[in-house]
Amino acid sequence: MSVTLTIPVMLFFSLTLLYFIRSNWQVDRNQGLIVLTLYHTFLILVVVIGID
Repeated sequence: MSVTLTIPVMLFFSLTLLYFIRSNWQVDRNQGLIVLTLYHTFLILVVVIGID
């Protein structure tokens, strides 16, 4: 997978996490599962597409 796709996605997750920390946002179970699913999907795509 290209760095031009990987870096923006990782920046998005990092900035979102920073926003949650600074705003003292309480992430509920559903929001956490959505973010975790998106992150795992991204990691799977990196591995699957990166092997080709």
